[in-house]
Amino acid sequence: MSNDLGSRIVSITVVEVTALIILNVLSLAGNILIFISASTNKWLRTATNLYIIALALSDLISALIVMPLSTGVLISGKWIYGDAICQLHAFVSMFAIYVSSVTMGLTAVNRYTRMCKSDKQYKKWFSMKKSRMLLVFLWVFVACYIGIPRLSGLQRYDFVPGYAGCSVMHLSELGKKIHYGIVVVLFFVTPMTATIFCYAKVAKMIRQ
Repeated sequence: MSNDLGSRIVSITVVEVTALIILNVLSLAGNILIFISASTNKWLRTATNLYIIALALSDLISALIVMPLSTGVLISGKWIYGDAICQLHAFVSMFAIYVSSVTMGLTAVNRYTRMCKSDKQYKKWFSMKKSRMLLVFLWVFVACYIGIPRLSGLQRYDFVPGYAGCSVMHLSELGKKIHYGIVVVLFFVTPMTATIFCYAKVAKMIRQ
């Protein structure tokens, strides 16, 4: 994506806007259907599905806030919403990404425990109450990790044309390295490793 959105040719703008609108509509429709299914069928309101609902909620937040604002940016070629919305856009976009990846990792651990461990162990670690508490802790932790450096003046949020939205800007090279080191390990490598390990074990159990 060009760093100067205003210099793009019309055909590229049309393709980018159309693709994002399609993704936005599909995300809204798919995640709303998950909430409708869970609300109308009590058998779907299980501890396992709670993680799926949480994942759907994080995706829905992105579809309601991040994608529509980015669509406007792609159409106009610039940020047109003001600084307050820029701060919100940057926070929500990072929050949705980090929460989604960690929630997928937790879902994999949940499935592994359900399939490969005893019912007693599963109920001990993944009761409905504990699952709710774990998800609340996760969301609060991610929000604090994103928000505290910004509020303490270690980072700032600015419009980044190449992202068609606002994102974090680091005020020091050391802070940037520390930030991305934590993000890569905590929000990507760890969930991905847990997901691969757990689903490999689940697949082995199913074959047996």
